[in-house]
Amino acid sequence: MVTFISGGARSGKSAVAESIAWGKAQQSAVGPQQSSGLVYLATGKRIDEEMDQRIRHHQHRRGSEWQTIESTHVSNVLEKRPMHTVVLLDCLTTWLDDALFNRNYHFEAVLREVEHWLSVASTRAIELIIVSNDINEDLIIDNDMVHQYVHILQMLHQILVNKATYVLQVVGGLPHVWKADWEGEPLC
Repeated sequence: MVTFISGGARSGKSAVAESIAWGKAQQSAVGPQQSSGLVYLATGKRIDEEMDQRIRHHQHRRGSEWQTIESTHVSNVLEKRPMHTVVLLDCLTTWLDDALFNRNYHFEAVLREVEHWLSVASTRAIELIIVSNDINEDLIIDNDMVHQYVHILQMLHQILVNKATYVLQVVGGLPHVWKADWEGEPLC
């Protein structure tokens, strides 16, 4: 099952996603007490002191029940997870930055990669929670690379919203549910 969560910078989306992941892990066959049951897949890199402080803050807030994996190789991480693992991917925007500008992926490669994540998650019964940023709600600077990035990110958002069971947007720490195919179970 896929849950897609978006929101602006510092909107509280990571905390909401963590709460949902925790609830999903409590419900699953592999509980959060086992290190493989609750995974935080961090795609951000420690590029400066501010980012390092944010990472430490997030790790402290999550606690020791989480297995934290810092990687932009999402497919590799998902393929190695046991069945029924809860994986929180935070975040799609930093992954896309790495894919486009460090690994030189083109649009089709990005789409294939994300489709592969969804396939692996489905095959392995992974609860995949994907966090992303709403960056298209501000004025976009007039730069071709920025426009390409925003275009691709919004295409990914549309694909994920279409495939996700749950879609939430977080504003001021409050989640708004845009899509919920409840299937008889609570979100968290």
